Amino acid sequence: EYGAKITLERLAEACGISQNYFSRRFKEITGQTPFEYLLVYRIETACEMLLSGSDSVTDVCFKCGFNDLSYFINVFKRHIGISPKVYVKTHCGM
Repeated sequence: EYGAKITLERLAEACGISQNYFSRRFKEITGQTPFEYLLVYRIETACEMLLSGSDSVTDVCFKCGFNDLSYFINVFKRHIGISPKVYVKTHCGM
């Protein structure tokens, strides 16, 4: 699950390859590091959850695998360009 703690070690182990080889091949295939890919996926999922209106920003933060609300807000702003609250107001008219 994307919300759980996912480590490079566990991913590489699941594939039966070294961490370095996993990282290199993953980036060759996706154009992103495993960490970047997961971060983008979590932010995209957060956007969907925020628009559903059933969860608070804090709940979405933790459900998407972030352990710190401030970090989540900063990452969200970096990727989306606005804060989660502004995103909800802009897209839901709230």
